[in-house]
Amino acid sequence: RAPGRRPGPGGGDRHQVTARTAAVALTGLLVGGCAAGDASLREPQLTHPPRTAAWLGEVEEGQGTATAVERQYDGAFRLPLSDDWAWEMPDQGRWELSRLELNTPLIDGDRVLVGNSRTPGLFVLDRSSGLVRQRIDTPGPVQAAPLRLDDGWLVVDSFGTLLRLDHDFKAVWPEPHQLNATVYRAPALAGDLIIVGTASDTVVAVGLDDGAWRWSYKRDVPRTSTDLAILGAPTPTISGDTVMTGFADGSIVGLDLATGGLRWDAEVGVGKFPDVQAEVLVHGDTILAAGFGGPVVALDARTRAIRWQADTAGASSSMVLVSGLLYTSDSRGRVQALDADTGNIEWTWELNDRQFGPPVRAGGWILVGDVAGTLYALDRFEGTLAWKYNPEDGTHIAGIAAGVAVEGRQLLVPTAAGRLLSLVGDVGVSQDLAEEPRHRRDRVLGW
Repeated sequence: RAPGRRPGPGGGDRHQVTARTAAVALTGLLVGGCAAGDASLREPQLTHPPRTAAWLGEVEEGQGTATAVERQYDGAFRLPLSDDWAWEMPDQGRWELSRLELNTPLIDGDRVLVGNSRTPGLFVLDRSSGLVRQRIDTPGPVQAAPLRLDDGWLVVDSFGTLLRLDHDFKAVWPEPHQLNATVYRAPALAGDLIIVGTASDTVVAVGLDDGAWRWSYKRDVPRTSTDLAILGAPTPTISGDTVMTGFADGSIVGLDLATGGLRWDAEVGVGKFPDVQAEVLVHGDTILAAGFGGPVVALDARTRAIRWQADTAGASSSMVLVSGLLYTSDSRGRVQALDADTGNIEWTWELNDRQFGPPVRAGGWILVGDVAGTLYALDRFEGTLAWKYNPEDGTHIAGIAAGVAVEGRQLLVPTAAGRLLSLVGDVGVSQDLAEEPRHRRDRVLGW
């Protein structure tokens, strides 16, 4: 109490009364905040960028070594997006088939690693301009995303040539490993083993140190002359000492990591296109898998007994598992969100006569492109269309079959027109009152 001050009427200190009043008010605020319920569970769509980035896990403590280019694109992913740059993929004219770009770009600091279907090699682009910095020679086109190692890279081309490279993209092995099969998906790494799935229904293990063959598993998939094969094979999933992957006959298998021996198999895909194109996912003690034409199935990881099955859902490419929700795109023109614990379909977004590429999570959105040439952003909680991309020049972007790459505010989109597009979101400014927590409709206490 300040010198000369006396207690107020009744012997109480007005400062103490004020403190008690503030405490009661704060308690009411806390109760009110908890009572809001659903608002605190919903991921915000728009907020103060640094707070959003931290909330989404995009900013790590102690991160202070970003380059100028990384800072240029730093921040939370926000809609709408605008054109940044475009890279015209080279075309040597050696292939007459229709173009289909399946390679998801990989953003690495201030550069982008990407291949294309018409020209051999892996291209290293400047992230801020799309200019080619370097080209790494490969016998065939690169459609599988490169895999980052602690001391370099693993690169596999569509001809089945597997290379281990150092940070400067120099060969580490004396000779590349020849898988003798087509590869469209990235390899997986398990300790000192590289595990690759090929389009010939084979899984191959190669030594990381020497690039030598360790083991292989071949799935006997009977085919007739009228059977249609779906492109690719999913990246194998490593769970403990088991390798899990799917095949064109609709089955998924568990292989011994050390020997490649078959431990178990289970039937998943059915119908005319049973192919398992989506990577097997692990959700607690549950295995999630899907056929190209459906269904989506959850299996007990120990017994492989079916826990739930969604007959009206399927996965034509990779699936995404986020906070207990499983996102799929199927061959019937639908993007769906399923409860990974129960199989209940939370929402369905559908376009007639469309085929979608793989869904990609970006903040509170699910991004997906269709092979007719449009990119969509869906609210990942409600499945409503929030935004779609149309080039400013009005050109048709000719199909998006690959997954897009998202890093900070930047989005990279490979198209079947042979272009890699860079789109960028707005920079949020704290002076915008709509960005301040007290002015937000979906404000959450503690922001």
